[in-house]
Amino acid sequence: MVYRDFLLRRRCRAVLRNFDFPQPFSLDAFCRHLEERRRRPIHLHAVSMQRLMSGVYGLWLATETDDHFFYESQTSPLHQEHIVLHEIGHMLFGHATHGGEGGTTGWATALFPDLDPRLLRHALARSNFSTRHEREAEIMASEIRARSLSGVDRRSGNVVARLEEGLGLDGPHSSLRRWRR
Repeated sequence: MVYRDFLLRRRCRAVLRNFDFPQPFSLDAFCRHLEERRRRPIHLHAVSMQRLMSGVYGLWLATETDDHFFYESQTSPLHQEHIVLHEIGHMLFGHATHGGEGGTTGWATALFPDLDPRLLRHALARSNFSTRHEREAEIMASEIRARSLSGVDRRSGNVVARLEEGLGLDGPHSSLRRWRR
């Protein structure tokens, strides 16, 4: 499992290699960067997901022209950001459940009755984190967050950052990853 995680983290880093991470990090600024790269608008929607679908905290809907990320409104701001980054992970990896596969069109139209199912290209709303796609999206969210912290001044009072600097390591908490390899 550790070796697979190492390979997955390497894949995530390769995807993120040429991305700009605003400093200080802002989800809105990062989404604007994604919009420019993908040439598609991104819309973030805070909704009470638990009232709509029990066990689901986030949802990515892609139409022909836009990407929509829905996230749980009844949780902490940090958790909300992680939910959106997780859904962005699905998007960056190209994970997709196409309309009609696995009943996606059915729940999408139940949630959004005015949405023409033919406009829906991709829809993901999963609560099972044991699948490969869910693991990839979760690791991608963590890697985005770690990269967003890479510009933080290491000479601050952060003990972990100072230890990493003293050991000659290259990133936030990378020492933990290196010792597990």
